[in-house]
Amino acid sequence: MSKKRLIQIILSLLLSLSVISLLYYYNFDSHQNKVTEKKKNSNSENLKKKDNLIEGIKYVSQDKTGNFYEVTADYGKNILTDDNLILLFEVKAVLKLQNKDIIEIQSKKATYNSYNNFTKFHDSVFLIYENNTIACTNLILDFSQKQATLKDDIIYKNLETIMFVDEIKINFIDKSTKLSMSSNSDKIKIISNYNGIN
Repeated sequence: MSKKRLIQIILSLLLSLSVISLLYYYNFDSHQNKVTEKKKNSNSENLKKKDNLIEGIKYVSQDKTGNFYEVTADYGKNILTDDNLILLFEVKAVLKLQNKDIIEIQSKKATYNSYNNFTKFHDSVFLIYENNTIACTNLILDFSQKQATLKDDIIYKNLETIMFVDEIKINFIDKSTKLSMSSNSDKIKIISNYNGIN
């Protein structure tokens, strides 16, 4: 084989490699840009979702009669259909009534109205008042009606009693409590342990 022929083969190989390299680089770079663009779009969507969340929420209010209400949440998000409503997550609330009674409430979620403080707690709700603990599915604080309504899967406990009931209404003004069952045929179940006697 002549030197001239060998040089032509080497040059054609180098040219072919150069063309292949350029095509590969162009396609690979274009693919990388698409991947980067997808990541940017994904990140901006995540930021939008995060932007809708508000962290470290705290609302405090006091009415004319001296009742104090504070609700805090790890995070929440506005409900688009109503500017006054916010959905709260990992919620804690304290209600200090004018007669010095303190009620503590915890729940996984709550819907809070910033206009009138109407609050609906739901999902693993616990209410603690003195030596009384109430677990339920839903708890509604209605300040316009001056009452709390507990509903669904209620278990009431104190030092001497365990009670199972469907609904409890508590009046803030006179402290009256109304217990009821969903069906008239159902009875409120009370387990009492007074001085060790069931």
